[in-house]
Amino acid sequence: MKIDFYVIRKLAKAANILSQRWEYKGFDFIKYLQHFERGLLQELDFKQEVINSERLRDYFKDYPDLYLPKMHVLQSTKRAIIMEYVEGDRITDVDVLNQKFGSAANVSNVLIDIYARMIFLHGHIHCDAHPGNILIRKQPNGKP
Repeated sequence: MKIDFYVIRKLAKAANILSQRWEYKGFDFIKYLQHFERGLLQELDFKQEVINSERLRDYFKDYPDLYLPKMHVLQSTKRAIIMEYVEGDRITDVDVLNQKFGSAANVSNVLIDIYARMIFLHGHIHCDAHPGNILIRKQPNGKP
């Protein structure tokens, strides 16, 4: 990781020099890189991920359409998250979602609502929204 940051820092310095040479002063690559490094280091600290997940759980405690696996906070480390195992259908399996919920759009609407609430109500977005992290389960009322 240190070598990666070293190489990226060198590239950012070169980009700043080239920007100044062509009199473009609209973007400071070094400043952006510092922000990027801090964010990346936080993202790779799984203890921080557990804290963010628990924060999200608090935000959505009264929201029935979202289930967050229980985190085993004390067993989790900076390098590993220990959480409850949850079964569900992959968000990318459109045929299954259409079959179970009438339309994959019903699932999309729930996800849009969840992200909109994070952004507009809570002012904090926590997501690692790739298909491995989003499973869809049918609720007792039949909703996704």
